[in-house]
Amino acid sequence: MVYQDNRIITLNSQDGEKQNGTYLSNINFNFSGLLSDDKNIIRTYITVLNAQFPVSFYIIENDNNVLSYTENSVPKTITITIGNYNGNQMVTALNAGFTANSSNVTVTLNSQNGILYFFITGGASFTFLSTSTIKSILGFSSDITSTTAIIMPYQLNLLGKK
Repeated sequence: MVYQDNRIITLNSQDGEKQNGTYLSNINFNFSGLLSDDKNIIRTYITVLNAQFPVSFYIIENDNNVLSYTENSVPKTITITIGNYNGNQMVTALNAGFTANSSNVTVTLNSQNGILYFFITGGASFTFLSTSTIKSILGFSSDITSTTAIIMPYQLNLLGKK
């Protein structure tokens, strides 16, 4: 006699083994006793009936969260916390970073065109470096230097990964 064995599995990310710390974006599911060695079973079907994957990636991650700049030729960096941001939240994070570095820079976002403006006070010379991993998000691609204001050539891009 030919037997067919069918199994339906329900997966929940809370039950998986996390592979990247506390994040739920890389999970392994270990199964035991799912298959049995029976000479009467010719075929086994294992089906995931339904799977829902929440958006588990962030706009700002470890590979795109550093603004490198020089202030009067002194190298400095701002590291943005990993997460999802809207325009106002990014402005707040950048302003906090400049304040923490004792840099006299105020960041604003033009709501009409989506471009970031960096207003410099105190006469210091600032250069935003193209080695910044966050440059394409903030809206620049090559070094930009000024003593009064840096206006990004491109819009703030918080669309996330494609």
